[in-house]
Amino acid sequence: MQCEWIIHAAPGNHLSLNFNEFKLIQSDNCNTDYLEIRKINASGKLLGVYCGTNKPENLTHEGSLWMLFKGSKLDPGSTISANGFIGEYLL
Repeated sequence: MQCEWIIHAAPGNHLSLNFNEFKLIQSDNCNTDYLEIRKINASGKLLGVYCGTNKPENLTHEGSLWMLFKGSKLDPGSTISANGFIGEYLL
């Protein structure tokens, strides 16, 4: 699974991104289940890659933020589980 978001703030304004819950499947180097956050777009400056319970801490940025969530498909009957994340942004 892959989901992509871009959050825009009006020119000269800031946006704040907060995560109330964050629990992704832990993997080595965050290479299978992760949330990637960058400035502006997919080729913008990397702000962080997060997995497991290592959640982003209250990010504030002027302009736009780009986010990519990648999740792996588990085999049927797998005992590995994670709730995902709940986040909110304020403009």
